[in-house]
Amino acid sequence: MSVQIPDINASIQAFAGYKIFAELDLTMAFHHLPQDKESQQKLAISTPYAVYMPQFLPEGISIGTSALMQLMHSTFGDMASVTLIHDNILVAAMDEAELLSQVKQVLHKCIEVEIQLKTTKSGFGMQELKVS
Repeated sequence: MSVQIPDINASIQAFAGYKIFAELDLTMAFHHLPQDKESQQKLAISTPYAVYMPQFLPEGISIGTSALMQLMHSTFGDMASVTLIHDNILVAAMDEAELLSQVKQVLHKCIEVEIQLKTTKSGFGMQELKVS
């Protein structure tokens, strides 16, 4: 299954009418994509000290963004108030109680599939989002 990279404008338009937001940023996003033994061998790098075979998809591999979006969609695609932009999980709600409930659901899913978040780049209760 191929998942397209999201259109940022369409993603933001999906949030029209919502009043409060949270942004959750993935820590080392591509490290959430483990590689099988065959892929590790194909991505091997020879150094003067040893052969390094990455256990996770290194950044810069052409299929990386698509593979990350596939993981994100399979994890969060059933949540209407969640949109995914690259390595960010954006959550929208009408009020703080609803936002808290939605973020709790997202965090439970992150725990289930072992997605790690970067708290220093995440935010909760924002009135507007700045997407770059």
